[in-house]
Amino acid sequence: MISEHRVIPNEIHEFVIEGPCDVEAVIDVISTRYCSISKGVLWNLSPGTITNLSANDMRRIAHAAKEHAIHSKTAYVGDREVEFGMFRMYETYAELSQVSPLMKVFKNRDEALEWLKA
Repeated sequence: MISEHRVIPNEIHEFVIEGPCDVEAVIDVISTRYCSISKGVLWNLSPGTITNLSANDMRRIAHAAKEHAIHSKTAYVGDREVEFGMFRMYETYAELSQVSPLMKVFKNRDEALEWLKA
């Protein structure tokens, strides 16, 4: 399940993944919500997991982000080592796909929000 929180409406939104990540749900969020977010997106995995995603899933997400993102920054929060590492892997796929928003992986939500607001 993915819930959305408007940190700063139409500027910074947080998407929280609870439980195992559903790649189709992530792609749906990207294709329907990214067009209205101007500054930054925070993907928070603290209550969920992305360990079920394959390398192909990561590539599909990167492709969707390239197609739909208009915001300037994306922060990823994974407070467990495995999520943190998988986000780093996604970062590589996104860079190879030339996804435009700046990306950074964090273990702490507050640090991620501070970076997005700067």
